[in-house]
Amino acid sequence: MTKHEGALAALQAMREILRFSLPCDCDYCLQQYRSYDDQDVIFFAYCGETLEDADVARAAGSHARSISQHRDLLYRLIFFHGDAVARRWRKRTPQKRREFLKQVQPDLYPRKDPQLDLATLMIGKRLSEVRSYRKAYLLPYLNLEELSEDSSKLIRLLHHRIISHPKDWVSFDNAQIQPGWNQGCFAEQAAKGCVMMTDCEYGFWKPFSRHDVHGGSAYAAPRALLILEGQEFLLGFLVKVTNALLADLFSMESPTDHIRTATMAFRGFDESEHCRNWCQLVNVEQTRDVAQPWVSLGARLNSPFTNPSKFDMDIIIEIAESQTSEIQDDLWLLQTEPDFFHDRAKYHEASWSDKEIGHTRLRSISTTEIHNNIAYFLTIGVLEKARDWQWLLEECRAVKQIHEIHETQPVVDSQLQECYERSLSCLRVLLNRAWQIYQTKLTRALVRSEAFRSAFTTVDAVHTGPRGWLSRHKVQDENTFHERDRVGWCLNMLTKEPGDPFTFAPILVLQYLEHYLFANPSQLGRLDQEMQEYISNIAAIERMSYLLDLHRPYFKTPSWLVIKDDRQVWQFLSKKGMSTKVTLTSDYALGSRCFPLGKFCMPTGTKDKEWLAKSENAHKALANLWRTARTGYQRMLDGYGVAQAYIDPQLDQMRQCESPEYLLRLQEQRVAILSGLKASMERKHVADSYIQQDAEFLKSVHMEKVNIKKEIEIVTKSKTKSRPTLRLEDGAAPQTIECKDSEPPPVLYILKQRSTAYKAICKMLPQHMDHEQPTGEFRLAWHDFITVMAKFGFKAEYYGGSAFTFRGEIFLPEAPDCRQKRSITIHRPHPDDSLSSIMLHKIGRRLTRRFGWERANFQFTK
Repeated sequence: MTKHEGALAALQAMREILRFSLPCDCDYCLQQYRSYDDQDVIFFAYCGETLEDADVARAAGSHARSISQHRDLLYRLIFFHGDAVARRWRKRTPQKRREFLKQVQPDLYPRKDPQLDLATLMIGKRLSEVRSYRKAYLLPYLNLEELSEDSSKLIRLLHHRIISHPKDWVSFDNAQIQPGWNQGCFAEQAAKGCVMMTDCEYGFWKPFSRHDVHGGSAYAAPRALLILEGQEFLLGFLVKVTNALLADLFSMESPTDHIRTATMAFRGFDESEHCRNWCQLVNVEQTRDVAQPWVSLGARLNSPFTNPSKFDMDIIIEIAESQTSEIQDDLWLLQTEPDFFHDRAKYHEASWSDKEIGHTRLRSISTTEIHNNIAYFLTIGVLEKARDWQWLLEECRAVKQIHEIHETQPVVDSQLQECYERSLSCLRVLLNRAWQIYQTKLTRALVRSEAFRSAFTTVDAVHTGPRGWLSRHKVQDENTFHERDRVGWCLNMLTKEPGDPFTFAPILVLQYLEHYLFANPSQLGRLDQEMQEYISNIAAIERMSYLLDLHRPYFKTPSWLVIKDDRQVWQFLSKKGMSTKVTLTSDYALGSRCFPLGKFCMPTGTKDKEWLAKSENAHKALANLWRTARTGYQRMLDGYGVAQAYIDPQLDQMRQCESPEYLLRLQEQRVAILSGLKASMERKHVADSYIQQDAEFLKSVHMEKVNIKKEIEIVTKSKTKSRPTLRLEDGAAPQTIECKDSEPPPVLYILKQRSTAYKAICKMLPQHMDHEQPTGEFRLAWHDFITVMAKFGFKAEYYGGSAFTFRGEIFLPEAPDCRQKRSITIHRPHPDDSLSSIMLHKIGRRLTRRFGWERANFQFTK
């Protein structure tokens, strides 16, 4: 051994001695300790010697006692003087509130989102300077800008921290610490054991217990001390603020001395005569003006100014249901609305990656390959998105089923516990998979966007199989990127791989981006429709992941190759994962069926025979495209070895252009137009010579009506009848359509003529015999659309990107006498926030599909 090698060996031996020995190296515990690799890096190495057990127990106990004392004192102060505190705080202007807070706590961070703000400001700074902002990393929402702008936030913060036990906030407070922990901002000391976070043992130290830590009832000592430190500082700050607001209320004694003389049981503030206005302020729902540009990205989840979140699978299921319904509506429109398909295809054609400056490799791609890729994205690509969200929804429901069994067990059974953890792991696998898919899509959209093109340099392009080409890019001068382009910096952060200490949690980046866009609404126009869609999906996935992490953070997630389950998703992923077959977009040969796009253009103008012929040709072209896509998809899954029983449900999603309901709608439209033309001819007293020339046409109308009358007379026991339908392909066999016995539709809503709601319904649900095809001349402002939906019983809720979820109790045709809970997600148009006639017509189609609404369900009065 050389002298140099000996020195390295000695250094390595010394490092092993100085390393803190981990009691558990599972994925969960590694988020509460520093790993062995981290301990070798100066940013993350423990500071000083390992704390003695007695010192850890003493520090944890001291934090817990102070938390209890502060909370008890705050309760008494608010119970007796809640209205006075609220009145004195709210009467101040934002500037006065800012000065007051700065006087009470001089070292409060001045701006929102300090975790991201500091990370960019501290580039090139010393580690000691970064760590001087310890409190901002512990409590990022405790800043001057956040608390002074909105007077209700301090009141809500006080209320919920008093009413809820500190243990209820542990998972949230732990999540707030994570960004600072990842960047080594706390300079924590190593410590053995764990600290209990349950009701009766809050702050009690004990030797490390895997059962307690993995179950969430205890936290490893280094992480637990940070959580307790943050809670103690927060409640201490709230005590100082409350005392300062009540400082002149008593003449000789401080408010603290006055309150300590009272002894009382812990009761709700609604029982106090001094908290009537206080309770009203807390219970008032926070809303935003819908007329203002909406920039919510779904990041405001489990806010410190609301009740502490509890694990509720119903919330996660609700998010998955909303996303599933929305993408399934898109899939349905792409199969049944030629105009909708045409507009989407034109958008992809205009924004294809070969338009990118300097992208020489993509410029060499043939036109045929480009067409194949676009057709794939609009058919099989959309099906895969709908399929993936459906799988996520089914997995969420499976977790809920096992969770309900798990919660009812008085004693945790080891086998049941393992089954429950496995179900959570399966859900996490699908969430990670969905995140990677939409991250890739956002990367592709970001690089080819003209609004952000100048910030990136394209390095290379790689072929990603059936998903087409993906650009590899880098940021020009990343150190100044944040200052030059905040929106681009946030979007670039969302496209980075996790694991980098300076890659922030997506939920944090989304919240930061939301704050910036709200303050700078002109920047919202840089996000095109495609990017808004991907951000919406990422925000939904992040909300689901965040709620899951609050319940069971960082558990081990297996690969789908080792999951043995009979559900469709795992059978499909395991087969596909083990297959070596690669299918390219050229294998589907969809481009020739898709291009030229003019074949999908719906006619405009008067609805006559010529209009009807062009309309039928457009629908036939769309049906033929989806038939070809279905054949190619079947061939691809056969190549993977997927069983036919798992393929059929996916193929059914691609047959909506051949569904009986859809074909019946086309048939009824055709009959209505032909009948209207005949009636028009009769009213105009067409000359006999013209009628004879068109006798064949009138005879066909007559024969069709005779056939329909005959079919009406044939009623089965189930009150259904069959009628021949329009054939979409030459040589195809006639199909039989089942429909309900004709009855007058019930009137669900009565609207005034010439009202905004009347105009909107006329555009959303046009009658078949309407003389003109909907055009883009009429436009409805977005806030007027929200008002119209409110008349039907919907209330707008705001989630990801441009998505609005309309939720409420509405009337349905099958139960017209009572309202039923329903919801639908609709995207606000971008960048122009008004809805055209064509957009309203598409929304009406979705309302008909989802709720069964038709024009006859709305009655109009003068």
